[in-house]
Amino acid sequence: MQVGRSAMKMPSKMGKPLLLDDIVLGFPEFDIVGGHTEWPWSQELEALAWKHSNLYLGATAYAPNSWEENVVSFIRSYGQVRLSSARIIRFSSTTKH
Repeated sequence: MQVGRSAMKMPSKMGKPLLLDDIVLGFPEFDIVGGHTEWPWSQELEALAWKHSNLYLGATAYAPNSWEENVVSFIRSYGQVRLSSARIIRFSSTTKH
């Protein structure tokens, strides 16, 4: 599911991660990826991923060296404890971190 900013001319509110809250609650059997973890709502997506075991962070739109500091901090701290590396979709398996 697209979260964050969009280059398309469409309402920005459609990219708010909070909209995923009802979806992941309603469909606990599905694993859902919040794609393009980035400004302006990355912290909101982090909070939801912490809350829901079936919600993953997808950081595929940007190379790791361009991730927001809070995303990097989340992955290095809470992400390691709560999410594990299996819950974070990386940019590329060949990208150096």
